[in-house]
Amino acid sequence: MERLYLKKLRTILQSRYLFKIIAVLLLMYSILIVNLVKKESIYCEDDTLFIGTIIEKKISDSKLTLVLYNKEKLLINYYFNCRSELEYYNNYLKLGDVIRVNGILSLPKSNTIENGFNYRRYLYYQKIYWIVNAKKITKLKNNTSILYYIKNSIIDRIDKIDNTGYLRTFILGDKSYLDGDILDIYRKNGVSHLFSISGMHIGFISVVLLSILNRISYSNKFKYSVVISFLIFYLFLTNYSASVVRTVILFIVNAINKCFNFKIRKFDIICIVLIVACIICPYYIYSMGFQFSFLVSSSIILFARKCKTKFRELVWSSFVCFVISFPICIYYFYQVNVLSILYNLFMIPFVSMIVFPLSFISLLFSFMIPLYHVILMFLEKVNVLIGNIDFLTFSFFKPGLLFLFVVYTLVFFIFTYRKCFYLLFLIVLIWKLVPYFISGYLITAIDVGQGDSILIRYPYQFSVVLIDTGGIVSENNSYSIVINKTIPY
Repeated sequence: MERLYLKKLRTILQSRYLFKIIAVLLLMYSILIVNLVKKESIYCEDDTLFIGTIIEKKISDSKLTLVLYNKEKLLINYYFNCRSELEYYNNYLKLGDVIRVNGILSLPKSNTIENGFNYRRYLYYQKIYWIVNAKKITKLKNNTSILYYIKNSIIDRIDKIDNTGYLRTFILGDKSYLDGDILDIYRKNGVSHLFSISGMHIGFISVVLLSILNRISYSNKFKYSVVISFLIFYLFLTNYSASVVRTVILFIVNAINKCFNFKIRKFDIICIVLIVACIICPYYIYSMGFQFSFLVSSSIILFARKCKTKFRELVWSSFVCFVISFPICIYYFYQVNVLSILYNLFMIPFVSMIVFPLSFISLLFSFMIPLYHVILMFLEKVNVLIGNIDFLTFSFFKPGLLFLFVVYTLVFFIFTYRKCFYLLFLIVLIWKLVPYFISGYLITAIDVGQGDSILIRYPYQFSVVLIDTGGIVSENNSYSIVINKTIPY
């Protein structure tokens, strides 16, 4: 009876169009539900008292940021008066603690500059609708969850042995503790994806666990059940990051496919991953990390080629990653580095085979930290050096959705009909040169909060003049208008 059931299920799972149709329908549903159905907050603007559980905590030089959960997420900002207060709250408040916050509600800021970063939309996609400027924080109850206890222990261990932010990045997927200037260099070089928890990292963890379990049992169901259980716990450690969710779902689907011999096609597995992600949380499709990891990993699977040598396979994978990520790069960052194809040839093996494994080893054995820091210093120095090579870094103005659709359609055909590459190159070149065909003057007033900032563009982009730049505006002098608004515009 069980074999008959599995046979029928296998027939359904091997359907040629089923998952493709469901994936398209769910993708359309997710887009509609996120953009048309506005979520109502349980709080109102006059509320000043908030109680909930701490599910995220970040500390900068002058600010404590908490994410509080009680039926709805709230972002809590508390500014320190002195260093001792920072250390006190860092030790006093832990994940899982129940606290009471006295403060003032405010709406997240939207972008006031065209195509600028929209902080309100960014938080909305994380289901956060209000920011609380806290005046007083009181702990009501200590954490009682074993999961949060383990996570707190790992965080305390990381903070004790490492102050660079790399251990947090590679183990917990938290890049907020990395030096901002260094992170910008990684982005400029086109290798910042290596510092996000994705398929490469989950693959390493899975391989290590499976190799250990192979010595204990020959049962695939047992081994994959143990690994899946650990990966679900790892999801919790990384705050259910969209890219990690995508990777874990892919591993689970592949494990089920292997254990039960369903023989699901590669493209259908990708569709199933998208379907499950949309069901879990429709907002994931608007996560930049999810978009990058989903498109890149899917393209590597779909367009994989068997080459004579491993090096050629690596070159091909690097090329595929560049072509697929190119439209997203210019959409979010407005520039792309062609040399990233070459950089990834040695960066991917170096990070995946040395830095990432050594992160876990250093967490367990602190005497490895000096070696870990030497390797990271080498990684930084190399990236700073190649970051000065910018003659193949091209900037673009932000593309529209129609342009992205056309480009990705051509990208798909490139790997089938190589002649489409020339058409894609021509379209991208035209997009790059459009500003040089504008015959009139363009004068733009840039919102810098106080004062004026005027950008004057001469006909045919002959010259560009910026009058005034803005400055630093925030109650603790930490927000730079120049860095966050003027330069990106």
